[in-house]
Amino acid sequence: MKNQPIREFMTANPTCIQSKQTVMEAHRLMQLISARHLPVLDGARLVGIVTQKGLYRLETMVNVDRANDPILDALEVPFLVPPEEPVGEVAGEMARRKVRAAIVVEGDKVAGIFTTTDALRVLAIRRAA
Repeated sequence: MKNQPIREFMTANPTCIQSKQTVMEAHRLMQLISARHLPVLDGARLVGIVTQKGLYRLETMVNVDRANDPILDALEVPFLVPPEEPVGEVAGEMARRKVRAAIVVEGDKVAGIFTTTDALRVLAIRRAA
């Protein structure tokens, strides 16, 4: 199973957010879709990832206006992988980098996202097999 491509376990076509949207809009979208990670796009181009943890960290700073500050202030560099990458290698690299999500890209397009929750599902499947 650990050699199977990440595309088999990722969340395909994840909800993304535009870079000009605000911290508050990111929080609302995360709540709406029950997500902790959002790929951030400028038009169709991936520019980063915003995480629930990163948004909370930003909000602890002085003079943060959730309603008006752009999510670019909370932008993080994403861990990118191609859809063919083996799931075991992706999970191992996520652990090494201490990141909770990998964005799966095909060319310059976001194809999916693989999170620690997805990794736990893989473990559960493997254990049941």
